[in-house]
Amino acid sequence: TGQLQAARARNYRFMAAGELTLPDTGTVRVIIDHMVSSDELCLVKEKSGQPIMTPRGSDPVIRLAEAGKEFVFSKINNIWRVS
Repeated sequence: TGQLQAARARNYRFMAAGELTLPDTGTVRVIIDHMVSSDELCLVKEKSGQPIMTPRGSDPVIRLAEAGKEFVFSKINNIWRVS
């Protein structure tokens, strides 16, 4: 799968299983393509291993499981958050 970087485009579409590493700052929009099977792992992490805040708590690695939904990762006050 390899490690993917979102630093340039700030938008990323998973077309298969993979791992996306967030850049140092900003906002990144991520979507899982409808062709990706629900059993494939689409992971997002912060590059230094810091946890990402989610509506259900925080975790250093976020598994995205819903195809077609846009997830917005924003770094606010030095903390990555996803909505």
